[in-house]
Amino acid sequence: MKYLILLLLFSKTFIAFSQNYGTLKGRVTDENYNNEPVAFANVAVYRKYTGTNQELELELINGTSTDENGEYYIPNISAGTYAIEVTHTDLPRAIRINGVQIKSNGFVNLDIKYPIIDHSKPPTAPYKCRLTDNGFWVGSKIAHR
Repeated sequence: MKYLILLLLFSKTFIAFSQNYGTLKGRVTDENYNNEPVAFANVAVYRKYTGTNQELELELINGTSTDENGEYYIPNISAGTYAIEVTHTDLPRAIRINGVQIKSNGFVNLDIKYPIIDHSKPPTAPYKCRLTDNGFWVGSKIAHR
């Protein structure tokens, strides 16, 4: 009887603990290249908090890389509101999505598209760029596919 009570207490604690987490999954694509998947992009989950100077800061909670199909899967995220950021070495800037709600014991499907880049304007600093003969801006951090 004593072992049964202990087993019930531990199982109840485990169930309550596991229900406070959710999962984020999705696909990263690039509108500049006919919605091709962005392989090996970094997907990071940040929590916003107020820092010591009363300024809003971000704390890295979890992250992963996309696979060759541009898909990612991040389990065990505490329920709450987060900022999701995607970066890739071949793309000129990060994409941040604020206000993503992760619910207890739920799945959030978040597909992210890199927006179309206006090649008539140079990217913002710190990229050193030049305009090529075919009309594309290229530089040390921007690569052709």
